[in-house]
Amino acid sequence: IRIQEEFVRAKVVSFDLFDTLIYRKSISHYQMWKSQSRSFFVRRTMTEFIARFINSIKGIPEVSESDIYNRMPNRWDLEFEINLELKNILLNPLIMSLLREAIEAGKYVCIISDTHYREENIKRLLSHLGLPELKVFTSGEYGLTKSTGLFREVQKQLTVAYSEWIHIGDNLHSDVASQKRLGIKHF
Repeated sequence: IRIQEEFVRAKVVSFDLFDTLIYRKSISHYQMWKSQSRSFFVRRTMTEFIARFINSIKGIPEVSESDIYNRMPNRWDLEFEINLELKNILLNPLIMSLLREAIEAGKYVCIISDTHYREENIKRLLSHLGLPELKVFTSGEYGLTKSTGLFREVQKQLTVAYSEWIHIGDNLHSDVASQKRLGIKHF
């Protein structure tokens, strides 16, 4: 009941993407890569590790598509990874019903995701699943994770009070604790 009241009062409803609004058929994206191409899996995993290490030295808590793929061999590009994702994703019907309810209620609805993907590639995934076009905020584009300031960046753009916002996600650290500190309601 409490979540219903908060949902009704909220002006902004944001959704986490992976493992909340959409699922992967595989256990993880790493498993997906490994099942498709062991050599891609090894190179992609190593390249992301290196990109994260370099960014951490620079004080940047997240990596972007280009941080990873500028270091990958030309035979594997981002399109290879996106095509794997398109074959591997499914909608979460329960969360999808909340998203539709928020849209029908006239709320500002957006996606906030800790991912290296840019907004345009997340929109490709959403479109593939038949979802409406939504504003997408990703950690890869801002260089910040949900835990390190992405919600503050989103708030600057939306100019909404944290108390008028509810975020729906699956991770206790990045989707609950981060918002709780800011006063964003969470589910």
